[in-house]
Amino acid sequence: MSDSIERAAADVALPFRGTIWSDDTSTTDQYFDLDQAVTNPLTGISETKFFRGRYITIQALAADVYLACVDTNARTLTPTAAAGDLAAANCIVIPAGQDRSFYVPHGGQTTNHRYLAYRTASGTGSLRIWASSRRVSA
Repeated sequence: MSDSIERAAADVALPFRGTIWSDDTSTTDQYFDLDQAVTNPLTGISETKFFRGRYITIQALAADVYLACVDTNARTLTPTAAAGDLAAANCIVIPAGQDRSFYVPHGGQTTNHRYLAYRTASGTGSLRIWASSRRVSA
């Protein structure tokens, strides 16, 4: 891990009002576009690929959320994948009431993983996503 990424991890910030993206979750796969344009709360300027090169925090509310980065908004996730299976449908879980922070690379070999796919295994809930660090230079 580079020094700039480590510094960003040490400088995780609270979300700014108006920059928290939220959505209801269900057993249907849904997608968050990591390359979408977002208005930077510090500059007021709309920036494409706003979430690239920084940490994002994802908070699961009311239900466990299963997620993985995918290359298209048509991929499926399998919350019940068998142990030892490296299938493309595998995903991780954020338990209800918890959050996790992840670094979103600038691009390069991960450029084709544009979407964050998410769903629940059963029932419904919601999630919140926000940029939780400053941008790391490429």
